[in-house]
Amino acid sequence: RGKTRITVEEYGRAQGMAQAVAEHPVAGPLMRKPGESEKVIQWTDPLTEVPCKARLDRLTEDEAIDIKTAEDADAHRFGTNAARFGYHLQAAFYDKGLRVLGMPRAFKFVVVEAEPPHDVAVFSVSDDAMYAGEEELANILRGVASGIHAGLWPGRYEHGEVPLELPAE
Repeated sequence: RGKTRITVEEYGRAQGMAQAVAEHPVAGPLMRKPGESEKVIQWTDPLTEVPCKARLDRLTEDEAIDIKTAEDADAHRFGTNAARFGYHLQAAFYDKGLRVLGMPRAFKFVVVEAEPPHDVAVFSVSDDAMYAGEEELANILRGVASGIHAGLWPGRYEHGEVPLELPAE
């Protein structure tokens, strides 16, 4: 009960990914540094007074590390997916919590490809990406604070119709 069953194939793939990370010349030593895995942090945002909580994959003395699986660990492709999935926002959220708690750390993503041979990359979050995440985070926290105080949770398109635009090919 409360457990998720995985197949032998899924277990083997997970073991392969873990081994690839452990053997990587940058990711391996980073993950072996003393620290805590699945570290839960809680804080109250000082500007909005919104209570916040996060679970970091790994927290060492120097780094906050999030592990991602990817179809492709290529820097350009991962950067595109990071923007699409809001990984910069996640980094900013974790970073803010750590700073509020007096535990600032460099934020890094350890990315491992899901399919063999499980290429691995370590990405630091650039100042520009962190700034973009901080700006988005501030807007989100203001919206949450407003919802908490007013008891109203408007949708994003309540002010009229929005023209449908297709993405560039």
